This record gives sequence, C-alpha cells and structure tokens, in this order.
Amino acid sequence: MSREPRRSTGDRPVVAVGSVMAGVAMLTLGDLIAKDLLRIYSPFELILVRGPFAFIPLLIAIHVTKNWPRLLTRRPVGQLTRGLAMATAYCCYLFSLRSLPIADATALMFAVPFMVAGLSRFVLNERVPWPRWAAIAVGFAGVLVIVQPGGAGFRPEGLWALGGAFALALAALLARTLGATEPAPITTFYTVLMMLALGAAPILADGGLWIAPEGRHVVLMAVAGLIAGAAHFLIAHAYRRGEASLVAPFEYVALPTAALLGYLAFGDVPGREVWAGMALIACAGYLLTRRT
Repeated sequence: MSREPRRSTGDRPVVAVGSVMAGVAMLTLGDLIAKDLLRIYSPFELILVRGPFAFIPLLIAIHVTKNWPRLLTRRPVGQLTRGLAMATAYCCYLFSLRSLPIADATALMFAVPFMVAGLSRFVLNERVPWPRWAAIAVGFAGVLVIVQPGGAGFRPEGLWALGGAFALALAALLARTLGATEPAPITTFYTVLMMLALGAAPILADGGLWIAPEGRHVVLMAVAGLIAGAAHFLIAHAYRRGEASLVAPFEYVALPTAALLGYLAFGDVPGREVWAGMALIACAGYLLTRRT
C-alpha cells in the first residue's frame, strides 16, 4: 500500500482508477499465494525468499523513471526507518494470515486510513476537522465488529493485523515527510531492502525457522514477489495520475476481491459480522476522502 498523494501535471482519471484497481487486486492475489505457503513456511522465510523477486519490477521502474542517481538517498535514516515500519507491517499481516481468512485480515488492515488521520493530529500537528473524527469513529467501529474484543467470537489473531495496520500507518506518516524529496520507486527500493533484512535476521538467529523449500514453492514465492513489486508500482502510479480523493475509494475493491478469492481457494465464507465490519470500514474510508 504505497500511496503517493501528489498530483502530476497530466492527470488521467481512467488510468488512475484502472491502475489502483489492478494494483490492489494483484496484492490480494499475492496474499492468496502467501496464505497457502504459510501452512508450511514461516512468515520470515516467505519474506526472505520472495524479496529478491520484488526487486525486479522495482528496478525496471527505477530505470524507466531514470532515478538511478537517487538511490544514494539524502534521507537514509528516514528511508530505512520507513522501510522497517513497512516490513514490520507486512510481517504482522502474514502472522494474522496464518489463522484468519483473507477477507478478515484484509479488512482489518484497512484500519490504516483511520489511524493515519488520527495520528496526523499528534505526529504532524495537522488539523483534523470533526467530520473526519466522525469517519475515524465509524471505521474503528467496523474494526471492533470484526475483532469482537471481549465477545465469544474474539479472535486474537486479529491483533496481529491491527499491529500491522499501526506499523503501516506510521510508515505512511513517514512517507509524507519523505515525499517532497524522494521519488516513490526509491522509497519502495528501501522498503524491499528492509523486508529482506527483517526476513533474514530471525532465520540467522534461529535456523529452525528455515525449511528447505520445494521447487514449486520457490516458483510461487517468486511469483508473489513479482506481483508485490508490480502492484506497489501500479498503486503509486495511480496516485500520480489522479486525485487522491478519486483514487483512494477504489482501493476498497480489495475487500470483495479478498472475500471472493478466499471462498474460491479455501472455502472461507465471511460471517455477517465481517460483512458488517467491511461495510463500516469502506464507508468510513470513503468519508475520509471527502473534502471538508
């Protein structure tokens, strides 16, 4: 979910909407592959093996945009910190995905916009008007409906997804401070770099986390990496070609896509509380994109 809210000089709404829908659909497909592999491999191994393949579409994007000189970033601490936050977010998401249906985990990760909006008041000292606070409240109500804390249907695995959403929100706030000087492909490059580091460190510390992958599983991990790299590029491209208020609501295509793919692949059928929570989260996300 690598957003780039700045507009380009040549906005193309149809291209923007098509790019973001393709990007989020690809990310969901990658999640489908990851969930299947997580039955055997640890999240750290999955991150480590797929990481090099995520570099391929990213390096192509850097070449096309002629940003090779920018790899020597002027903001190394900011880039590495944001990359670590993104890597932590994805790792937490994978831990939640081991037990939760894709639709549930995906819906909880969409708590990010509400966290960003709320934290921006305290971290960036941005003004948050009351309609946005109302949207934040509706969004968190949707999260509570899905997680059901204190209820009979409470699933602690959902806390992994919420932890991932919080880390992703921090990464988004850091991206705002980097966006003025750092191109999106360069920021994504450091994100993938930190993901490789996060995947490798626990495996080096505990060799038991590594299972020699079968050949076909390596292929699946490679495909997941290629999908992730291409998807993040498409989403960043969408935010360059269209206004954020137009593009952002279409990211919620991920919710029905996750529900459909989860049903086709694993037979997961979201319960009524999950559908209700999704609806609240999607409505709140749309409200956050409205100008106030």
